[in-house]
Amino acid sequence: AATGYLLGIRADYSGLIVDPQLPEKELPVTVSRTFRNCRYEIVIRKGNGKRLRVNGIEQLFGTPIQPKENTTINVECEI
Repeated sequence: AATGYLLGIRADYSGLIVDPQLPEKELPVTVSRTFRNCRYEIVIRKGNGKRLRVNGIEQLFGTPIQPKENTTINVECEI
């Protein structure tokens, strides 16, 4: 549960939420997670402010990333 909080990756009814709380010294981090038969490839790295991209498209932090069955979703997160 603690790693879920620090990584900020948690399941929601609508999809996977990515909102990391890691300290800078722990970055970069790469995580693979399967949720509802969908593979999420997540990269968390240091950036100039918070940014979240899903398959290259900017998205708001805290917005669930909806799974698409039998696919891989690439998530890039800068904090």
